[in-house]
Order: sequence, then structure tokens, then C-alpha cells
Amino acid sequence: KKALMAKDSKMVWCMRGGYGSLHLVEGIKKIKKPQNKIFMGLSDITTLHSFFNQEWGWSTLHGSNIDRFALGKTDKTENKKFKEILFGEKNEVSYSLKAVNAQAGQNKKVTGHIVGGNLITLQSSFGTSFQFHTKGKILFFEDIGERAYRVDRVFEHMKQLKMWTGVKAVVFGQFTGGREPDGRSLVPSLLKQWASQQSFPVFSGLPSGHGDKQRPLPLNTKTIIQGGKKPKLVSQSGVRS
Repeated sequence: KKALMAKDSKMVWCMRGGYGSLHLVEGIKKIKKPQNKIFMGLSDITTLHSFFNQEWGWSTLHGSNIDRFALGKTDKTENKKFKEILFGEKNEVSYSLKAVNAQAGQNKKVTGHIVGGNLITLQSSFGTSFQFHTKGKILFFEDIGERAYRVDRVFEHMKQLKMWTGVKAVVFGQFTGGREPDGRSLVPSLLKQWASQQSFPVFSGLPSGHGDKQRPLPLNTKTIIQGGKKPKLVSQSGVRS
């Protein structure tokens, strides 16, 4: 609460993820909406992104928690991209993508606000007041340590809730870990199979999530994806100077 309400700071940067954000929501609901701040973090922090995006209409940054920078786990490119966004040197980010289904391979442009984050954490918001709206949106998902059957379970849950209706596009970030007992990961084949069954374009390759390269992705900002042989995503930073 103090961090959100402080008048002498412009940003709330989460130390780490893990677990616990869901317990903060009831307390945050009691706070009068403060002036918009830059808010950044990932993993379990997805719950707070969903709340700020949905309830307060904030744009936020899905990006590395500060412990990653403190431990020297970032590279020069990552540092440069975060600096450009946080200090207003650039007002957008752009990333090359890969087409996962036939619709994504078409030379068409998709425009909409992008929302999402850690897939399993997002599921905990279903049925709440801050459940992220999917109609007319571009959805972004990433995860760590989840086997294919658990990812499929969330997708099926969303289908039964009719959350795929009206979706503009889906973009997959990094899905790390989650290997089967024999050491294989079935997640890539699951994502490809699932994408082939959808009527909207599905892309992958966004360097955001729990991998070695964690690039900033603005959430709840206008995003344009150009499909085709070399798909590309361009998203407004949402950061106000």
C-alpha cells in the first residue's frame, strides 16, 4: 500500500515472484486508485498485473523482477531494452515471432490490447472481479515447470468458460521446464496441436517469461501483430514520463 500510494516514486518494481500475490488483492481493493505508476514484475506477480489492468485500467510491464538484476543474471541487451522503456527513450517494443498455425502465417495485421502473463497464475483469477477479459484482446501466455497435461487442462477450462470467444490472437512466450518423467517436454507439441484447432492466429517466440532472456512486454497497451512469413509484434510501452 505504501509503495502504491507513495508520492516520491514513479515505479513499483517487484523483488521476486514465487507465491502470495493473490492474498494481497483484498487489501488492494480497499485502496483508492492512486496516480498511475510504472508497475513491473512477472511469475506470481501476474495476479497483480491482472488486477491493475482490469480494475484500475493501468498499463503495466511484464518484465524481470529486481532480484534478477541484483544477482547479475541479465545481459547487455536486456539491460538496454529495460533502460529504453523505463526512462522513456523509446515508446514501444518490437519482437520477431513465429507462426504456429495457418492463420498466423497469413499476411494479415492484428490490432488490440495485449493481456495475460503466467498461465497457471491467471487461472486463479477465473471467476473473480479481476478476471482478465479476453474478447477483442491479444492474449499472452508463459509458464515454468508445468507439464503438457496441466497446460491443456487450463486451455480446456478456458474453452468451457467460453474465454476463447472473440480473441484476436494468442502469443506464447517461454514455456520452460515441465518435462515428463522420461525427460521429454510435450509442451511444444501440445501448443502446436492446440493452435491448429483455433480460428484465430497463434504465434510463439516472444522472449518473455522465465527463460534466460526476459524482455519487457507492456500489458494492457495497444499492440499490432503483422502475420506472414516473418511475423512481428509491436507494442506501445504504456510508460508515461
